[in-house]
Amino acid sequence: MKKKPNILKISHIITGLSTGGAETMLLKLISGMDKTFFFNSVISLTKPGDMEKNFINAGIPTASLNLSPNFFNPLALLKLISLLRKEKSDIIQGWMYHANIASTIGSYISGLFAPVLWNIRSCLDEADKDKTPPKRIIKLSSHLSRSPAAIIYNSRTSKEQHKKISFNNKKAEYIPNGFNCLQFTPNSILRSEYRNKFGISDKTICIGLIARYHPVKDHENFLRAAELLTQNYSDLCFVLIGKDADWKNGVMLNLINELNIRKKILPLGKQNNIHKLINILDIAVSSSYIEGFSNAIGEAMASGIPCVATDVGDSAYLVKDAGLIVPPRNPYKLCEALKRIIDMGEEDRSELGKKARKKIEDNFSLEHIVDQYQKLYRKIIYQSQPHSKIIAG
Repeated sequence: MKKKPNILKISHIITGLSTGGAETMLLKLISGMDKTFFFNSVISLTKPGDMEKNFINAGIPTASLNLSPNFFNPLALLKLISLLRKEKSDIIQGWMYHANIASTIGSYISGLFAPVLWNIRSCLDEADKDKTPPKRIIKLSSHLSRSPAAIIYNSRTSKEQHKKISFNNKKAEYIPNGFNCLQFTPNSILRSEYRNKFGISDKTICIGLIARYHPVKDHENFLRAAELLTQNYSDLCFVLIGKDADWKNGVMLNLINELNIRKKILPLGKQNNIHKLINILDIAVSSSYIEGFSNAIGEAMASGIPCVATDVGDSAYLVKDAGLIVPPRNPYKLCEALKRIIDMGEEDRSELGKKARKKIEDNFSLEHIVDQYQKLYRKIIYQSQPHSKIIAG
């Protein structure tokens, strides 16, 4: 597509478009940007994921290279180069390690030599156990980290961790995730509507974990804390929302049966209306043992819901005095924190929720985060093209 005069063209290269935090933030970012000054397109390195339709429906030009995660295809690289040349990108923005490397190679081989920005969305805690990403990719990224014009981290913890393994800290930028406070907002009508739908009394304490089922999200930690809580409280409901967090998950089901808490569990699996559904919760939990910057906790806080989060990534920085922080992989400590919030009573929980929402509004609103990206893009293009007129606005 031909670029309009004075519009900054940004090609975003991302590892894939399956449902995830990076993909969600990219969609929110592009949707919120000033379209009179910025034109964005997206290139996915792997096969089309379930979020691709969301980008297309938002009018965002999207292409997939169909790369296998474990197999480098030279033809896909040629296609990437062809797309970049066709778009005549002013800036190439990588999202996550593999895409960051592809962005650097693509800018060079295409002959565009457009400024490349990297976006790192994960922390390095126990990365060798998680196997995502492989150590060799992190090491290669460290060697190449002098090449991008800027490296954006969505987590302060991640920024410091990467500095310690020789990533170029001189080009480091911290831009956290942003949250739509108009979409995620307290709604008593939706609370009643969904509680009625699932047969949940208004007096029942609903505690939720919103996360895809994955080892790092540590559903076992959450479920074991749930079992401990049921020994002290009778009127509880534990809501699980996220991909594979449903009754079809045999591993999760076996643990729930082993803990004898099946009657207390409401596993809803993947949902597309979380901004509405989240209103049934009284408390939100992040039980992860690896996390960067939790979208789920930010969205719960924006919705006025008190949170308990494990002390990983930027969760303590995000929650701070608007919730409680506990050590990871410790269901006893998680249970104790949940008891404290339950015992506060409805009025004090509501005040804590209001405090949480205000923190998101003041520091992490989507508008504020989009503005930070736009200012960075303008700064980068000005540094590479000091006489450019694209800076307007």
